[in-house]
Amino acid sequence: MIYTAIKTLEKRWPLFNREPFTKAHCLKLLEHLGIIALPDRLVPEAMALWHEKKAFVVYNPYLSDSDLVLNIGHELGHFALGHIKTTWLPTLSRIFSKTIEEKDAGIIGFLMWAPTFELCRMYDKGRLNIEELYRYVKFRDGDIEEDKALRLCHSRIRIFNGLMRTIRKLNSPIQFRVPPYFGI
Repeated sequence: MIYTAIKTLEKRWPLFNREPFTKAHCLKLLEHLGIIALPDRLVPEAMALWHEKKAFVVYNPYLSDSDLVLNIGHELGHFALGHIKTTWLPTLSRIFSKTIEEKDAGIIGFLMWAPTFELCRMYDKGRLNIEELYRYVKFRDGDIEEDKALRLCHSRIRIFNGLMRTIRKLNSPIQFRVPPYFGI
């Protein structure tokens, strides 16, 4: 299911999982997908909901850009995976949650924050590790706290390894936009 959602988002938005997103990219993607983005400083991070047959992502505009990308991407993941139904209550963003639905939605946010394409380049150079990803993230997102950055990098590498196992099981690298030099 998560793999299908990733492929669908890659088709609907060519930058998804290829380029690191910014807050502006996230908001444009929501607009492109017909999801209304509402800033609200009272929301701790972000939440997704349906109201009067319209999809919404409510987000805290005062979060750092990294947090915004992860949280808006997480909520987008809920929509892409069909987790948000018109009869459900709003769901608050939980990047490190333990439930399957929250983990899967979080993967979408992580792919927007640090796309697989970038990790493939690091892997190809024999440099895919937490320290290298941390340097990449700190260079790009100087506003992220060290402890959180390390935790996010660890999670992102685990997601990368899981996606690569899925691709190998499918035995079809063409289904995933990995650079041709990756060698899968």
